[in-house]
Amino acid sequence: MRGSIPNPCPKSWDDLPGDDLRRFCAECGHDVHAMAAYSEEEWTALVAKGRVCAYTTGESSRRTVLAAALLTTISTLTAQAQPLRIVVVDATGAPVGKAAVNVVTADRKSQRGETDDAGVLEFAWLPMGKCEVTVERAGFRKWLTKLPAPTGRVDAVLEVGGATMGVYIADVVPEVAPVTARKQRRFR
Repeated sequence: MRGSIPNPCPKSWDDLPGDDLRRFCAECGHDVHAMAAYSEEEWTALVAKGRVCAYTTGESSRRTVLAAALLTTISTLTAQAQPLRIVVVDATGAPVGKAAVNVVTADRKSQRGETDDAGVLEFAWLPMGKCEVTVERAGFRKWLTKLPAPTGRVDAVLEVGGATMGVYIADVVPEVAPVTARKQRRFR
């Protein structure tokens, strides 16, 4: 079985500064990892963190095939699967904690959460495609937006007015029995 990396980096391993495990590419700003220096468990843990640049010799091995598949797939996924970060504030810019956030994705599935005390909630690994975000909190109007993709930062500014509470006083004067003069009786 053979694997290939569709767009291999033209940089030479020997030209990169670092050690036998990892070297740094200043041009792209990423570490390049020597696949042969990692155990299978270490490599799996490294790949699970996201995009990995790898150096491998020309041998055909299971690890080379795995790396080719993972590098091709993961780089595409990480380019698309950034977290969606919702930041909720009021009109003065103060954070709104405990706001209910609902994200409905393109596949019509819903994910819910609540902002922390800083007014922040982050959703990771939402499927790509259009989505709708609603934010609700007692005392504020419901906030809604539609996004072309569920990635990046979204600032939700809530306006006061979602709930009405108060005391109503009727403009009616109650009837009072007229006071009449009475004879006063004296007791002896």
